[in-house]
Amino acid sequence: MMGARRECINGTVRGVLDDGIASFKGIPYTGEPPVGKNRWMPPVPYGIADRFIDADSFAASPPQRSNGKFPTSEDCLRLNIWVNTKDRTERKPVILWIHGGFYTAGSTSHPMYSGENFVRESPDIIFVSAGYRLGALGFMDVSAIPGGEDLDDSANLGIMDLGMALKWVYENIGSFGGDRENITLMGQSAGAACATLLASNEEYGRMVRRVIAESGSPSFSNGVGLSPQVGAYIAKKLGCTDMDDMRSIPSEILGELSESLSMKVWPIRNGKTVPKDPYKELGKRRIDILAGSNLNEMETFAASMGKDMLVDTTRRTVSSLPEKEKRIATEFLGSGDELGKYIILANGSLFSAPAEMLALQATMSGGKGYRYVWTAETGRPGYGAYHGAEIPAILRNRPNEQTREISLEAHRMWVSFARNGVPSEDWPVCEEEDHAFMTIGEAGFKASRESLPEIIRRFEGKYLL
Repeated sequence: MMGARRECINGTVRGVLDDGIASFKGIPYTGEPPVGKNRWMPPVPYGIADRFIDADSFAASPPQRSNGKFPTSEDCLRLNIWVNTKDRTERKPVILWIHGGFYTAGSTSHPMYSGENFVRESPDIIFVSAGYRLGALGFMDVSAIPGGEDLDDSANLGIMDLGMALKWVYENIGSFGGDRENITLMGQSAGAACATLLASNEEYGRMVRRVIAESGSPSFSNGVGLSPQVGAYIAKKLGCTDMDDMRSIPSEILGELSESLSMKVWPIRNGKTVPKDPYKELGKRRIDILAGSNLNEMETFAASMGKDMLVDTTRRTVSSLPEKEKRIATEFLGSGDELGKYIILANGSLFSAPAEMLALQATMSGGKGYRYVWTAETGRPGYGAYHGAEIPAILRNRPNEQTREISLEAHRMWVSFARNGVPSEDWPVCEEEDHAFMTIGEAGFKASRESLPEIIRRFEGKYLL
C-alpha cells in the first residue's frame, strides 16, 4: 500500500493507494462536528484550511441502536471517495451514494456500501459515499422544546448534512479527477428519498445532474402536522425541560431510542430545506431520473413487521387519503384482511407509483426519466427480489453468483446512466403517453409499455403522511 494525496479547500487529504485504487475515507465535510452547542444545529460550513487530513479509515457511524459491529459518534459528518487511478479519463462522472436505513440506521462503513469494487468494475467513475445524522439527532423537530423555538427546520438536519456533503463534492471533486458538472445522486430506500429531496431543493438541485432512486422517493416524508410534538414527547420522556438538558443527554441514549420512533422522525415538507411539494419542484428541474422498485419489497417488511402491523399501517394510510381515493382503495381491500391485497396496495403506493411519478416528472421537465421493476434474485439466495436486493448487484459487493450476468449488466446500465443519462439503447423513456419500464429479471431484461393498475396510479404524487 502507498499513500495518495489530494489538495482540497479544507486541507490536504491523505488516503491510501492499493493496487491502483485510491481510497480516501473519513474526510470531514463540515467546519465543526455537530456536537455540544452544534447538536440540532445546521451543519457548520467548512472553510479554507492549511492542514493535513488523514483519510485512511472510516469515521464512526451516526448514533443509532448499537449492533456491536460499528462504533458510533456524533462526529460522523464525513465522506469517502474511491478512484481507480489506472484509468486516465479526464473529468470522470461522479456518483454520490446515500445509504438507507429508515432514517434511523445505517453506515457508510458497511462492507455492502464500499466503492472499491464499483470503481474496479467501472474505472471511469468516481464513487463517493457520505454519512449524515440519523433518528432523533437528524430528523426530529425540537421546536416545541423550550430553547428550540428557532429550530423549526431541525427535522431536516440530515438533508442539510447531505446538502453540505454535496457542496463539498461539487467544490473539491476536481482534485480527484471528477467532473463536478456530472454528479449523480444515488440512494436506496431512505437514501433514495434523501437523493430526491436534495434534488428538489433549489440550492442543492443546481449541483445535481442526475438521480438514481432505488425503492425510495419524496413520499418518504411527513407533513408538518404533529412533528413538533414528537420532540416535546421525547424531551418529557428523557426528563428534559429545555434544549440545554437535551444537549446534555448522551448520544448513545438518543441513538438507542431513535429506532423506536420509526416513521415519526422523517424529513418534513415545510417549505424550507424540503419543499412543501417536492414532486412539483422536481418538475421544475431539468435532471435525469432513473427510479424503480423490487417485486418483493413489502414481503420484506411483512416478515419483520408482522401481518397485523402491516394491515394496520396500510389501513391508516388509506384513511388519510382524499375521499375518492379512500373509497377506491377500501373497495379494493374489501372487508377481509387478506395479506396479499395489503401487500399489493402497500407495495404500489409506497414504491411503484412514486417511482413512476419520478420518471414521468423527469421526462416532462425536459430531462429523461426511466423506470424499472427488479424481479431478479441478485442478493441472498432464497429471498427473492427483497427490499435492497439490487444493492449487491449494482455496487458489486457479494452479488448472487447464480444471477451473475444479470447483476453485471444491470451495474453497467446504472453506470451508463450516470455517464450520459441513458442506461441502455433498449430501455425506453417513461412518458405520459407511454408508461414504459424495464423488468430486470433472471430471464434477462424486458422492456414493457403498460400503465400501473388504476388503483396504484391513484397514489402517484401523493404524500401518505
